[in-house]
Amino acid sequence: MHRFERAIVRRPASTFGEGLTTFEGPAPDHARMLEQHAAYVAALRGAGLTVTELPALEAFPDAHFVEDVALIVPELAIATRPGAGAREGEVAAMLDTLALLCGDRPRAQLEAPATLDGGDVLVHERRVLVGRSDRSNAAGVAALRQLLEPRGYAVVEVPVAQGLHFKSSVTALGPRTLVAAASFASLPELTLGAPEPVEVLALPEAEAYAANTLRINDTVLIPAGFPTLAERVDRWRRAQAEPLSVVALEMSEAQKMDGALTCLSLRF
Repeated sequence: MHRFERAIVRRPASTFGEGLTTFEGPAPDHARMLEQHAAYVAALRGAGLTVTELPALEAFPDAHFVEDVALIVPELAIATRPGAGAREGEVAAMLDTLALLCGDRPRAQLEAPATLDGGDVLVHERRVLVGRSDRSNAAGVAALRQLLEPRGYAVVEVPVAQGLHFKSSVTALGPRTLVAAASFASLPELTLGAPEPVEVLALPEAEAYAANTLRINDTVLIPAGFPTLAERVDRWRRAQAEPLSVVALEMSEAQKMDGALTCLSLRF
């Protein structure tokens, strides 16, 4: 898999509990969110990444979910156009950072009528699986295809019938392995156009949240508290040729705001 060198994160604002969410349950706890976010940043650094931590944006309670506002591949840095209008200001707040950290990469920015959240985009080797969700529309998928296919990527549109984002339900453990919630595991798009067979590890719906994992170089981050995921990832890890470590992180406060592991960083 592509090896990452850097990550961008943003400190959660004190207003983070006012963000967009479908969660019904206990109120989010800011102090606990900061603790969990700090552990997440430490895990990124432990995986070998140089991490740039941006200050909180109090006016944008979802701004710590930085993955949604950009997509960075070796050939290009793309500022997205989030599907929730309340988040558009987060893109403007990220532009200077992209210019500073993305080196000589060309930069692009999506414009109306396209909407695209980075949480709907899974780069899997040279395939890019893009979810058509409530946040990412047909124009957004088309705009991404226009930018990436000339650079050698195959863009595959995937329907998102449930969940906030595509990566809420499907992520990549390795070049030939995906992990998916049961309701997504049999979608033909997950393996469409793959140059080699792709195994999909299906999780029961009770652990659907745990389908959002994060592979960073020789480390796999998983959410804590999901035994089926932990067992299957461990079995998969032991079958790999290269040594890999698995780190389980508490994600309760991000989960309350419809967020997960991949949402909290931009890796490149």
